[in-house]
Amino acid sequence: MNNQNTQQPIRVLHVIGTMNLGGAESRIMELYRCIDKSKVQFDFLVRTSKKCAYDDEIIALGGRIHCIPPFKGTNPVSYYKECTRFF
Repeated sequence: MNNQNTQQPIRVLHVIGTMNLGGAESRIMELYRCIDKSKVQFDFLVRTSKKCAYDDEIIALGGRIHCIPPFKGTNPVSYYKECTRFF
């Protein structure tokens, strides 16, 4: 029998370029700050290995950040392989 108190939160993956101070990123973080993190957690798949503005806050809130190399137009095969490996 499942007990609601011991259930793991649903994890929602956001696929986005970076987690810097852009409009979409800021809106996602506004939502993340307000949700019940015992029920829902946000994870992020970003296309950079550089540290971003929201990284520390995401980790502090219980989120996970997964990095893949950026798509540059010259690396379609390696980009495809990284996406396939992740999913």
